[in-house]
Amino acid sequence: MTQAADGGPGFVILTCMRGAAGSGASYALTCPVDTPFLPADFVPRLIATLEAGDPNAPAVAVCDGRVHGLHALWPVSRCADLDMLLDDPAKRKVELLHRELGSTPCIFDSGEGAPPFLNLNRPDDIERAQRFADSGA
Repeated sequence: MTQAADGGPGFVILTCMRGAAGSGASYALTCPVDTPFLPADFVPRLIATLEAGDPNAPAVAVCDGRVHGLHALWPVSRCADLDMLLDDPAKRKVELLHRELGSTPCIFDSGEGAPPFLNLNRPDDIERAQRFADSGA
């Protein structure tokens, strides 16, 4: 199997899940570090989504109809399933992994403040984030 660093986000997720399983945890949380405005209740809501639905299906953040596939809680019980999916290069996109694993959406509202899953990739993203931070949004 390809190493996590070479195989994209799916392999990083699998590595996180295996690490969590090795620590005795039931779930692994993934969240990109370049999303500074996560809701304060981000993790509790993902947990509640798992508890209300299928505890063996990942819970994934959805905001304004957009799936934020890396913002998710992954049951370590699905490591083998994810491993098999990653063997097929055609299924390595995170959105396809969620579909194949039957992920449950955890709905967030963007509200009037900073977009909760604003991803900072370009200089104008950073400027936009600074405006939100300065406004207290």
